[in-house]
Amino acid sequence: MRTTRALAVAAAAVGAVGLAAPAASAWADPTNIVAMPSVIPRGGHLTVTVDGTSCQTPGSKITSPAFPDTNLHQISGGSTASGTAVIHKHARPGAYDITAHCGGKTLTRPAAFTVIHGG
Repeated sequence: MRTTRALAVAAAAVGAVGLAAPAASAWADPTNIVAMPSVIPRGGHLTVTVDGTSCQTPGSKITSPAFPDTNLHQISGGSTASGTAVIHKHARPGAYDITAHCGGKTLTRPAAFTVIHGG
């Protein structure tokens, strides 16, 4: 009898956690950063998309040592925002992080893109 009760309690706990997980992920916003192209010369135009509704708010931006702060703009029909950054002419070749600043929250994508000679 005790085993049955213990299993029932454990199953209920797992079910409660499973139901709470999707709601918790909605609060973890922004959720993803994608940079295209992933390899780019100095002076090139880098398109960055960020998933998350908080990135559609005014003042949302992306930052990196390789480019000036760049505003994000809502992409219609979804919960994604985008911005196009111009890589500094003096950027050193190598991998760079991108940080999204959205609605008071931040997300950093390590080594999101690589700058190469040229441009």
